[in-house]
Amino acid sequence: MLLAAALVTAVAGTAAASPLEGWTLLRLEGRKFLFAKGIAEIERFPAEDGGIELAVRSEARIFGATAGERLAATWFDPLRRRSDRWLELAGPEKARAGWRAGDGRRYAVVSYDRPRGAEQDPARWNRREERSFGLDGIPPAWAVVEPYALLGLLGQLAAEGGGRVTLLTRSGPIQVQAAVGSRQESTVRVRTPGSRRRRLRLRLVEVVLAPAEEGGRTLLGMSGKTRLWVDGDSGALVRIEGWHERLRGRVRLELTSFSAERRRRPELPEPWPAAGLDAGIESP
Repeated sequence: MLLAAALVTAVAGTAAASPLEGWTLLRLEGRKFLFAKGIAEIERFPAEDGGIELAVRSEARIFGATAGERLAATWFDPLRRRSDRWLELAGPEKARAGWRAGDGRRYAVVSYDRPRGAEQDPARWNRREERSFGLDGIPPAWAVVEPYALLGLLGQLAAEGGGRVTLLTRSGPIQVQAAVGSRQESTVRVRTPGSRRRRLRLRLVEVVLAPAEEGGRTLLGMSGKTRLWVDGDSGALVRIEGWHERLRGRVRLELTSFSAERRRRPELPEPWPAAGLDAGIESP
């Protein structure tokens, strides 16, 4: 019953209808002073295997110039709370891919350089770094996901009062405690397709992420203790606040627009091996 309820919360919301129910796109923006701006767009798609696929575009701007931009994609199973594979593209030249080993007890992270003209052809990428990590000893009840997949599990964490999460980072698995804080009803002003302005009345639940490692990364460029406000009925992220590495200070990103229209998946390269962990990847 608990797993079934959690799946409903993560994908479609609870019986209490939310204006964000069935969302396919969330856009969040925030500023630090007048010269620095952070932007994040989160797209959600149903995966072919019954899981969820998220595509996340994030950008940091300083004095109007792009200081860093990333496109990440992650595929995960919300019922088992497990990531299977993920991809991160940093600008046109860098890439990082991760995947779970065949038995699920290990995961690999490979960093690449993408030569000009071969950005979409992983066979021509140059491997820069290869690492793998063990996952033994993690309790079955814990979510084991890469950081971007956590965006798809916020509804579960809010409904269950928090929990333990293992994040699969490029430097190894890190433990994060998710705790539920305040609950409040709030009115949020957003734009909908067609640039219509709309006020949403939402039931917000605060979820606080605290990495076991001081200063450890959480998600969307944040590190250390990170506060998120989640729509309790749809699981949609409405606000996130924390220390932003590229903007070098505390930043709050807030929901500025959303859509529930069907969207086209971005065309992404697929650098993962056909079966399990490559034999050439060794543990650090």
